[in-house]
Amino acid sequence: MLERNYYLDNIMRQVDSWKVKTLVGVRGSGKTTLLHQIMKRIKSAKKADDFHIIYINLEHFEYEKVRDADALRDTILKNIKDNQNYYIFIEEIVRVKDFEITLDDFRRENPNFSFFVTCSTIRFSTPFASPQHADKYIVYNITPFTFSETCKILNTDARDKNMLLNYLKYGGLPGRFRFKRSAEVKEFIYSALDSIFLRDIISQSSSTNLLALNLTLSYIASQIGNTFLPFLPPAPNMILQQNISYETYVDTIGLLKRALIIDSLDNYYVQYDKSELSEKRFYFSDFGFAYIRGFNLANSLSAALKNLVYLELKQRGYKVYTGLNVDYDIDFVAIHDDEFMYIHVIDHIKDGKSFQEEAKRFDDFEAHGPKYILSLEKGEYIKDGVIRKNIIDFLLDKKLDIMDDYQRDYFVLDESLILWMIINGITSF
Repeated sequence: MLERNYYLDNIMRQVDSWKVKTLVGVRGSGKTTLLHQIMKRIKSAKKADDFHIIYINLEHFEYEKVRDADALRDTILKNIKDNQNYYIFIEEIVRVKDFEITLDDFRRENPNFSFFVTCSTIRFSTPFASPQHADKYIVYNITPFTFSETCKILNTDARDKNMLLNYLKYGGLPGRFRFKRSAEVKEFIYSALDSIFLRDIISQSSSTNLLALNLTLSYIASQIGNTFLPFLPPAPNMILQQNISYETYVDTIGLLKRALIIDSLDNYYVQYDKSELSEKRFYFSDFGFAYIRGFNLANSLSAALKNLVYLELKQRGYKVYTGLNVDYDIDFVAIHDDEFMYIHVIDHIKDGKSFQEEAKRFDDFEAHGPKYILSLEKGEYIKDGVIRKNIIDFLLDKKLDIMDDYQRDYFVLDESLILWMIINGITSF
């Protein structure tokens, strides 16, 4: 299995930190494999033996009764044999009610314990939403394999057009690479989505409408990269025609976001250097989910490429917004510390005139960083301060990596999801 060194190296820098190292990502994105790779590195770097590495998978039948803070504490304590350093790994920590209590107690009483946990959902409670707990957790956002990683796994030239089409259809869920035939890969993606629905949505809410989940996901797949206001009535016709109410539709979007299947971007007004919660653009955490929910690649190649770039920016550690500039929009404003990138994605630039039209998006504001138009054309050139770059070259450009910040001090919940939770009276999961 491919080692994801950009995650591993950053996590290992914090290996002995008292903070809880928290791996958050959609189910199937590779969090479990990363945990085992971390264990392997700890054994080598720290000379830790198996007795001082504790692994608890809360979804395994062995731990099915560990569902509260006391039970988790007892489970950990029965594995402690001495006063040496212990490295404790816990899968799907949010299955334990008030798990924060146990972890806080251990941090105070046992400074030689180092915790690593995973989570496949956004949780509207500490530590992921409350600033007062922000300093206790380091959150690593784990994505499925990127396009470049997929090329390495399949040992294929990244500039092969068929390779790009393969990724835009089937995505980068690690489990899909066990299969060779397209029918088998599609069946795996269906199963992966069903597992997310069952474990991360339906099991948490007995009133979940499965038809609404599938229809809403199909609708969002048809709107990738487009601006729409999902939290204003009415619901789309394809939803209403199935007698699904607007309220159920809004609830369903919140559930899909909570399960990390989809994400949405806030706007960034470039002329004012200001972000604002307003119109939304939605993207998928893995493009395979969009494909099996009816996304038409032949008719919407540009939208697929936008999702591709979004995933790359997210994995590299950028905070990503949709850019708005007077009469034009810019697909992405990517920010890290005080460094900015402004990126617009299209499938093809037909001629010099069309390039000039696209470049107008970047007029009338003082840019703090490079301005890109990404397309499928080969080569790179700069005109009037705008860089026209091949999208594959951009995805493979190591100069855009953020080397020291694949983690954040706390997980920032999307404001519209918080609003949805407040409206529906939800305070925890």
